Amino acid sequence: MEALIKKLMDALETLDAMKYRWGTREESIASVRRICDEQKLTDKERQLIMAVIQAESDFNNAATNKNRDKSGNVLSVDWGICQINSFWHIGIGRTFPSVDYVLQNPHKVVRWMITMMRAGKIGLWCGYVNGSWKKFINNY
Repeated sequence: MEALIKKLMDALETLDAMKYRWGTREESIASVRRICDEQKLTDKERQLIMAVIQAESDFNNAATNKNRDKSGNVLSVDWGICQINSFWHIGIGRTFPSVDYVLQNPHKVVRWMITMMRAGKIGLWCGYVNGSWKKFINNY
């Protein structure tokens, strides 16, 4: 019975992921908008999420950013559409189990970003903290 439930859950997960497309910038924008609608964001919240994602990755799920110290040593890497930091949020016991998971599940990553915004933690994203999102706020 447990195996059947697991198969059913896996099938539902696959169906969920198939609702979204991430191959192009335009597809990614449409997918993020859809997730925002599903999560019942206000217009202001949707605009903020969209603007921060544009500032972080320009809606590129393959985006990476190496964070370096003053000597040029890589301290961590930010991955995917929401630029999830490898030091703080990726790995066993962290928010996401692996880089592959982050890159293969952008719909879950966007939902997590929305959860963090709603919890008052949008400051986890440098694109918000440094204000670069502001130039994109009227795009959405």
